Amino acid sequence: MDRIINVELKDFSLDGQSDYVASIVNSGGRLYQKVLKAREMGDPFVIAVLGGDDEVASAIARSVAAMGFRGQEAEDKIIEYAHMLEIFEANCEGSNIRVWRMKERPFWRLLQRVRRVLQGGDFSAFRPHPANGERASAALSLLIGKGMGRARSEAILEKFSLTLKPKTSDTFLCDCPGIGPKIASIIQEALGLPDEMAARPKSPNISRKRLQGP
Repeated sequence: MDRIINVELKDFSLDGQSDYVASIVNSGGRLYQKVLKAREMGDPFVIAVLGGDDEVASAIARSVAAMGFRGQEAEDKIIEYAHMLEIFEANCEGSNIRVWRMKERPFWRLLQRVRRVLQGGDFSAFRPHPANGERASAALSLLIGKGMGRARSEAILEKFSLTLKPKTSDTFLCDCPGIGPKIASIIQEALGLPDEMAARPKSPNISRKRLQGP
């Protein structure tokens, strides 16, 4: 599909240290430089942290302890670094850069999200099932816009049907890419379309007779 997504993985070491924390709080700002580069490239960019909030908080505390801070000074430093991470992640979100903290099944979830980022989301499987006539009245209200609420839409639909009108003659639902006989039948039933609008009629078999000479 000629689409690219860049993913920066941030893991945790066996002793609980995190390159994610270090790359933000240290003066080098390596992750900051990667974010700038990703924005210049223009492709979607994701920072996938392979852990949850507890792992990140623990990594901050370990990082502060490794620097030699103790007591109240350590507590102040932990608060400072936690605030730095929150602001960094907020700025990422504000710049359309995703930050995903994933502890459980991280790679499965990561692949699912990457797929949806590249291909686009589809909520059709989660759509609610409206009451009879509710979808048609909502559609009419959306099509007309201002001044057409649910009550007026229902009143009109008591006397008129909401149907698809072909833009050109000799056009059928099955002519649309991705619309087969089954989907066409569902659309036809939902909108009350006539049979001749759903599927293109099959060409009749024409028997050819051989012309025999005298």
